[in-house]
Amino acid sequence: MAAVEHQPEVEDDHEIDNGPTDATVMSKYKTAGVITKKAMAAVVAACTPGRKAVELSMIGDETIVKECAAIYGKLKPADKGIAFPTCIGINNCCGHFSPMKDDETTLAEGDVVKIDMGAHIHGFMALEAHTVVVGKGPGNPATGRAADVVAAAYNAGQVILRLLRPGNTSDDVTKMVQRTIEQFGCNAVGGVMSHLVKRWSQDPEEAKIMLNSVREDAPKPTTYTFEENEVYVVDVVVSTGEGGVRELDKRTTVYRNKHNEYSLKMQASRAFFGEVVKNHPRMHFSIRDFDPKKTRLGISECMKHDMLEYFPVLFEREGELVAQFKMTVLLMPAGPLLLDVVDAPALQPDHSIQDEEIIELLKQPIRAPKKKKKKGGAAAGGSA
Repeated sequence: MAAVEHQPEVEDDHEIDNGPTDATVMSKYKTAGVITKKAMAAVVAACTPGRKAVELSMIGDETIVKECAAIYGKLKPADKGIAFPTCIGINNCCGHFSPMKDDETTLAEGDVVKIDMGAHIHGFMALEAHTVVVGKGPGNPATGRAADVVAAAYNAGQVILRLLRPGNTSDDVTKMVQRTIEQFGCNAVGGVMSHLVKRWSQDPEEAKIMLNSVREDAPKPTTYTFEENEVYVVDVVVSTGEGGVRELDKRTTVYRNKHNEYSLKMQASRAFFGEVVKNHPRMHFSIRDFDPKKTRLGISECMKHDMLEYFPVLFEREGELVAQFKMTVLLMPAGPLLLDVVDAPALQPDHSIQDEEIIELLKQPIRAPKKKKKKGGAAAGGSA
């Protein structure tokens, strides 16, 4: 009988999360943010008509791996690098599309392209998503429904950033996000939420911020009050349609180790899972660079025995457009700190924000500017 596939022993250091107030932790968060931003810029620049989606995914992943390899030399390769593989969602594709090398999916002028990725240093991650309209930019802005859906997602994200303050609640955010998205005649994609993240963990198990109110027959999420020194992923996915998602015929390529143990029977399965344990013990990964022959057999047996979690490629209805923005935010005492600042896209939407409360909210800075120290130590308003 084959030996049980044991997961590697985890050092105590892997479990410690002192939070962003720790200088070393903050440095790792910021470094992950810089690397993710650089990889995102490289992919955005490559979003041109005729470019294959797989080329974009490889640009993002390779940039993250290269940048991480050059720093923190004492860390093992598996302890830094890709937190989430680069996914390319075109038009009605909502997410998780990290194509294989033989995939022929190609960008065309006017396509609405979502780029989703993330880097980590020792489990402290920066996740980011951005949406571009192919062939559009400053001087040639996107228009029509493409501009509407991108504007809805972008502004909803900006609303969350301004409400993500200690003392505010998740319900406060949900209500305002709904109102913002509705201004553009769009809907939030079902199941997507912003949420609290911790070291090594991207699971939205607590502090969920829903983008829309749940169905009447669904359990109502617990209202959560935000606190200082928490880390959130602000994730907004918006559709021109109803916001429903479904699986089609695109192959699933994104997985994650669930840390369950089982005695794998097939040699191909053991070889495949051994590579997962060695190179991707904790973070999400794409199977693009695995041996194709071992992978198909290995995944089948691993999935059958609940050793892997899979992330299927999801779609809205044909003809609809979907946009996404994602940012990682640290709730610091001085105010929210963004690891990956998202630039406003060039848009001329058909709709605009008419709600005065939202307009006033968006005028507020995300983080209050630092007060300048007065020279000479004179008290404000004091007289000589």
